[in-house]
Amino acid sequence: MYADIIYFEGLKDYVIIRQETGRVITLQTMKSLEEKLPLNIFKRIHRSYIVNLDKINAIMGNMVEVLEKNQAKHLPVGKNYRDELLAIVNQNRL
Repeated sequence: MYADIIYFEGLKDYVIIRQETGRVITLQTMKSLEEKLPLNIFKRIHRSYIVNLDKINAIMGNMVEVLEKNQAKHLPVGKNYRDELLAIVNQNRL
């Protein structure tokens, strides 16, 4: 269920899937995972992070805020991904 996923975190050849109910660790690369995900729901924001666009609470400077276990979690936004992320957020806001 895509709606349960908050974000993906890459660790070398593993990906941690952070969900509202916990986490799952899988053996695959971020690149292969990114190719399988729907682009209208998920966006890569850093070489180590892919976030569910619906779970973004705020964008502050070079950080994205999401809620994980009812606490704010700040994820970095890479400079190569920032402009495209802001364009998507601004487009969806209209």
